[in-house]
Amino acid sequence: MNNAMTEPWWDDVEEDPIHAQAAEWLTRLENPQVSLEETLNWQLWMQADQRHAQAFERIERTARTLRELPRAAVAAPAEPQRFTRRFTRHLVPLAMAASLAVAAVGGYWLIDFVDRDSGTDIISTAIGENRSLRLDDGSRITLGGGTELRVAFNDTSRRIELHHGEALFAVEKDAARPFTVTAGDARIRAVGTEFNVLRGRDRVVVAVVEGRVMVEPLAVQISEKVSSASVQLDAGQQTIVDEAGISAASQLANLDTATAWRSGRLTFRGEPLRHVVEDVNRYAGKPVQIEEPAIGELRFTGTVHSDNVSGWIASLEKAFGVQASEDRNRIVLRLAAAPL
Repeated sequence: MNNAMTEPWWDDVEEDPIHAQAAEWLTRLENPQVSLEETLNWQLWMQADQRHAQAFERIERTARTLRELPRAAVAAPAEPQRFTRRFTRHLVPLAMAASLAVAAVGGYWLIDFVDRDSGTDIISTAIGENRSLRLDDGSRITLGGGTELRVAFNDTSRRIELHHGEALFAVEKDAARPFTVTAGDARIRAVGTEFNVLRGRDRVVVAVVEGRVMVEPLAVQISEKVSSASVQLDAGQQTIVDEAGISAASQLANLDTATAWRSGRLTFRGEPLRHVVEDVNRYAGKPVQIEEPAIGELRFTGTVHSDNVSGWIASLEKAFGVQASEDRNRIVLRLAAAPL
């Protein structure tokens, strides 16, 4: 018998450059500020050699197991002393680092692994909380503050339902299991791409960072008066789905604005103030309320730093002539009284 075929895979992990690379990739990918270029390079590395994907899966699975050790007893592999000596001293720090909250501007990050091989789960974030998840298929979801979504994976499909808030999806290719996101009246179909979805009270905004998606109505008619056709979006394009239907694809002036919220910057260009306030409220310590409808229709262009909402409110008072009054529970925007 060939002993090499039966030797535990962790036995020589220290001397195995592939497993060392896999561990390094896992550390990079758990950084909430990981760049698109790094993500694409990781995908290329995974596809270059079947051993790469196998090693990464082992490292990822073991890191998840080690993170669960304080909560439940986990069966140790054979030859535990050799495993501990050669492998655990690398992955325990890695698992601990991956499970810690990472400080971020205007909020905090929670990094987690999510096994969604079957069944359904609801995932949500609190006001001001950002959270990054890796699904069992290798796809990643980054949730913004005040967001809730449902994940349902099975052998034939990968389905996400965004109930409210904002999320960035980096989809791993799997032609046998379509990846779809439903949000309001829209369904987004993707294969191996990265896109951002924002769902508000009365609209959905879809922006593509990499690759291509198809945005289609959930029904033939979005409303009694409006019939909407599907819209294809390429990288750098976005569409808005509202009571008027699905808008034609439009070019983003700056692609970074679609995902700037990950670093605490909410960027707007000519947006009605009611939409701006809705987004800001997912990061504000106190909710901002608009008293008069006319204020909600004012157009705002600029950046709101999620850790300085009070400063932004003060700038609104100067720029738009509104008055802000604050109590224990909220901040109310009213039209300024005319001078006598």
